[in-house]
Amino acid sequence: MLQNYESIIQDCKKNKFENLYWLQAEEPYFIDFIASLIEKIAIPEEYKYTNQTILYGKEVKMIEILERAKSFPMMGEKKLLLIKEAQEISDFGTEKADGYFEKYLNNPNTQTILVFCYKYKTLDKRKNITKLIEKKMTVLDEKKIYEDQLPLWIRKIAQEQNLKITDKATHILAENIGINLTRIDNELAKIRVNIPSNIPINETHIQEYVGINKDFNEFELQKAIAQKNHLKANQIINYLSDDLKNHSLIMLTALLFSFFCKMMLCHYNRKNGDQELAKIMGISPYFLAEYKAACNRYSFEKIIQNIDVLHKTDIKMKGISGGTADEREMMKELVYKLMND
Repeated sequence: MLQNYESIIQDCKKNKFENLYWLQAEEPYFIDFIASLIEKIAIPEEYKYTNQTILYGKEVKMIEILERAKSFPMMGEKKLLLIKEAQEISDFGTEKADGYFEKYLNNPNTQTILVFCYKYKTLDKRKNITKLIEKKMTVLDEKKIYEDQLPLWIRKIAQEQNLKITDKATHILAENIGINLTRIDNELAKIRVNIPSNIPINETHIQEYVGINKDFNEFELQKAIAQKNHLKANQIINYLSDDLKNHSLIMLTALLFSFFCKMMLCHYNRKNGDQELAKIMGISPYFLAEYKAACNRYSFEKIIQNIDVLHKTDIKMKGISGGTADEREMMKELVYKLMND
């Protein structure tokens, strides 16, 4: 049975646990969070030592897992068998292991909560075992996160940690970390131990505890380029080029390529309403005004030219060693070309 992240989480928080879970998703955060929640609350604390087992796929075979799942709890009503890195189970997919798995799925031990954490892969839907898994197990079915959804997910993660976060801080994280919910979760946890939960996380906290400078980072450079603020753009690029370990040209080129591609969409579709335009561009409506203003400063032809410049820079960058004087000069030259006709 396919279920999304939110529905599984809500059931777990109500202490409603299924006997069989198959957790898979493109974003590991969803798998880790559900597994962590089940591990934390499915088995009462006094029974965890005897009734809770965590195994790793590369250290165990499917047949051994299923034999353990058949056994009953020593005390209490339920036992938890949590399989992390299940994609590493060596015999999964073999005829013998799949045969054992099929038998178990058709007659599971109702006193065992069996959870498979299957990362970085998805099941082959053509196989019979996949069809049975989807029929008999609770299968995490979470769609890919897109850029325009990221601020919402950052706020959700903050809420799970009993934190508040300002819009500016949210969007600094979104722009600088990107779609990496696991890292965002870790960074927010780092901030959480350093500030009271009743104080909203702001851009100063992001700078101090995450290491993203609120004034001199790729996000602010993008904004300066959008505004054609030559002085600010040069100040930022000089700062970034002195720390190529954390601010590479490859990362900068990818960010600005995405930015100008979105500007192209904005130019071409600006007759649409704001909500529809933001959806077409794949951005949060929060940023739309900045893109519209940038489109007033850059002609459609200049935007296409800049996309070509970024593409050529990416190709050229692959032919030099990172962290060199050449890379620093290329960063400065790139910003100059983007802002000048």
